Amino acid sequence: MTLTTSIVFSEALLGLLVLAAAVTDLRTGKIPNWLTLPAMVLGPVFWFFARGDLIGPAESVMGMFLCGLAPFMAYRAGGMPGGDLKLFVAVGALVGPVYGIEVQFFTMVAAGIFGIGVLIYRGQFRATFGQAWIRMRNKMVPEKWRREVPEVERLSVRIGPFVVVGAALLIAEHTMLWKEVLVG
Repeated sequence: MTLTTSIVFSEALLGLLVLAAAVTDLRTGKIPNWLTLPAMVLGPVFWFFARGDLIGPAESVMGMFLCGLAPFMAYRAGGMPGGDLKLFVAVGALVGPVYGIEVQFFTMVAAGIFGIGVLIYRGQFRATFGQAWIRMRNKMVPEKWRREVPEVERLSVRIGPFVVVGAALLIAEHTMLWKEVLVG
């Protein structure tokens, strides 16, 4: 299998994974282990056979680590569920660190735009960012100057559908690059 074919195949697997994750996330609010764990195992095995050396599996494992690092920190801080974390690790396993980080970037931009739109629609944008500013300021000033932080309703966004957006943008970007390479 050529490297180009391998990349296209891994992106197809990525598409199937994120579509299934989005559907289950929207229906149940969870991304199940039966979906993410096989992809974590399949990634290094696939890249071993696709490349025929240990560089492919090493890149896959590096993708798992790097794509899981920021989501793990968010998970530890209580800002991301474990299923989302495992989904990002599985994405890294399938497409490696560079493409995996691109998917994460596109995902977070799409989710961020959506979240800001929801806050504006609900009329909570100013209050939410005001609360964030006070929390940040309170960490930088002496205790006697700290202000009480008013409670604002938290916005929870299911990330599964936005990973589809991130993967679709990555695949579209690579499709344009392949056309440029092949056509000239």
